[in-house]
Amino acid sequence: MASQKNLIANIALSLFILFSFTSCESFLGANWLSLLSTITAYNAPTSFDYKLSTKKPSATAAHTLSFDFSGETLETYQFTLTYPDGFTFKSFGKKNAKAGFYKLNAGNDKKIEANYAIRVIDSNHAYVDQNKSKTYDAAFEATIERLTDGLSGEVFTVILPNGGDGNAFINGGTFNGKMSVGLKKGILKNPSTGGESTVKADFTSVDPDTGGADNGTGESQKTFSVTKVLTIGKK
Repeated sequence: MASQKNLIANIALSLFILFSFTSCESFLGANWLSLLSTITAYNAPTSFDYKLSTKKPSATAAHTLSFDFSGETLETYQFTLTYPDGFTFKSFGKKNAKAGFYKLNAGNDKKIEANYAIRVIDSNHAYVDQNKSKTYDAAFEATIERLTDGLSGEVFTVILPNGGDGNAFINGGTFNGKMSVGLKKGILKNPSTGGESTVKADFTSVDPDTGGADNGTGESQKTFSVTKVLTIGKK
């Protein structure tokens, strides 16, 4: 049962989310998984919500993203979240400290099938502690890297090895549920002036041919993007 919950969790984390942690062909909350199936669809979430614990200018708010997802889709390989200029990254914190959370509700009930801590690797990197070991497993666990391009503001990239399940033979399935990812206060600082700020999320699927990274042949990775407008200075 623990491995089934892990699988659900990373598929959603790979949505990111998402966004899938065992090699089983079926699991709790999903209708089926296929082994390198013929799935080619890569569907955006049915809804995307983003909340700040405070919208006061210059405040260090907690951030919570929520996605509702449904239907047949490829797994996610990479997810990039871009904040506009004005948001300021401070640090993920001290090594192995809790920097946030990842939760998944698979299905129509209120039961939380997965609840994992996001923990610090270093000031610019974090991971989802799917093993609940407080030890980073690079081959298996999702990682979060903070970057800045000097133009768009703060950029966070999430990588999910082999679509988050650690198994290159699984590339998709049918999923229904809600995923939530949160970062605690103190990591990101709001813009110093009020107004609207658009946060953009860019998703890239696994390569349908590999169940993981692009191999440069056959069916290409799929992408989609979603945006959310945050109003700073508004209660």
